Amino acid sequence: MYCRVCGSEENVHYRETKLSSLCDDCNSHTPKKVPRSEFDPFYWGKNNFKGVPDHIRKLHYEDYLLSNFSTTRYKKETTEVML
Repeated sequence: MYCRVCGSEENVHYRETKLSSLCDDCNSHTPKKVPRSEFDPFYWGKNNFKGVPDHIRKLHYEDYLLSNFSTTRYKKETTEVML
């Protein structure tokens, strides 16, 4: 088993609240993650997410799981326009 964030094979365990396999170090700075059933309506909008192709929603959810961001921070970081 390897850490889904850094790739380490040392001290890696599946973390139920993080929904991923993480080493001790990455676990210490990765916030709790939400299941996709909660992520999609939050990220895409309660009334809009079903209009987004599933493969696009899945890619964003997988990226979110691998990030060190909370759900709110992930949305902010990935939807702000850079000028």
